[in-house]
Amino acid sequence: MFYSPTLLVLFGLINDFVTCAEWGYSSPYGPSNWTTLHGNEACGRRAQSPIDIPDAMNAQYDEGLVPFTVMGFEKKTNQLKLINNGHTAQLNILGDLTVSGGGLSGTFKTAQLHFHWGSSSIKGSEHLRNTKAFPLEMHIVNFNGKYDNLAAAADKPDGLAVLGFWFKVVAEDNEMFARLVSNLTSIQNADAEVAVTDVLVSDLIIPKLDKYYRYKGSLTTPPCFESVTWTMFEETIPISESQLRQFRNLKEKKPSHEIVNNFRPVQMLNGRRVSRSFKLETDGASTICSSSIVTVLLVYLLHLL
Repeated sequence: MFYSPTLLVLFGLINDFVTCAEWGYSSPYGPSNWTTLHGNEACGRRAQSPIDIPDAMNAQYDEGLVPFTVMGFEKKTNQLKLINNGHTAQLNILGDLTVSGGGLSGTFKTAQLHFHWGSSSIKGSEHLRNTKAFPLEMHIVNFNGKYDNLAAAADKPDGLAVLGFWFKVVAEDNEMFARLVSNLTSIQNADAEVAVTDVLVSDLIIPKLDKYYRYKGSLTTPPCFESVTWTMFEETIPISESQLRQFRNLKEKKPSHEIVNNFRPVQMLNGRRVSRSFKLETDGASTICSSSIVTVLLVYLLHLL
């Protein structure tokens, strides 16, 4: 497997830190046993990811969660490498792509994106939305520009910001994903990699990055550092069953084993707050109601006088 000197090859958010024992998604190395594997002790802490994102009514509106600004996502670059690391399909990004806004403190540099999927379309996403699973979830991993590289940022409380996207199944292929999906045939086997020049990151995301949920959490894979500012976008991305099959055809390191169900079960919130960036009609209702009650009481008191 190829490792850049400045970018550790990631999965989930970080893939196979050298201090971590071998891990996977099934026994005896599955999520329920991660904490018993050397170097993965953080996987048992209280601010872990993924979580079940509540419906909008049960998430708190935060006016500080402004739209995101992304730079370089629309540019063609020869610095993209698609790999099968035995756990997922991952697109390593070595160019100058950045993310800012969105309530983040400073500018974050984009390092990679990767996917989680199920053996069927009734499951696959890591995060749920009000108990509902999605067939595919994409994570765009970014590290805080105050740190030299992804490895240096990985265990810092403000080190990482991940943009998460849910997918929904539609009848027709998503043409914006066609070029990426076509490259999956070149990385069918574990440790395979291919340079890609025909993929724009902007094609893979929704056009407006303004409606989203926010919480503080962790890497969803070992070593599970609690260093991630998580963003999950409200709008889903379309994908067809035939395109999903290309993900499910990828192979693990074990011979003849397909990569499927590569998601960690949801973790307890343990008192953490989930916020949203968008208003609901009901957001001002309690304030209006309180104002009305005060007005009625004042009128009544004036009448008594």
